[in-house]
Amino acid sequence: MSETITRLEGEIRGSLLNQGKEEIISGGYKISVKENDQIEITELPPLNLEQLELPLNTQSEKSKKGGTP
Repeated sequence: MSETITRLEGEIRGSLLNQGKEEIISGGYKISVKENDQIEITELPPLNLEQLELPLNTQSEKSKKGGTP
């Protein structure tokens, strides 16, 4: 079990560093690499996500292709 956790932490850390980021927000969670090189995962309440005012994709497939929604 601990080998799996260590492997997953390494993959997350590598992915973030490859993107040049120290944290990302995905699926209602904030995933961060801390100074001690550990991964921290924080669940964000829906209200906090709304306050971040991230661009949300609300268009239908038709409107993306130039049709009417």
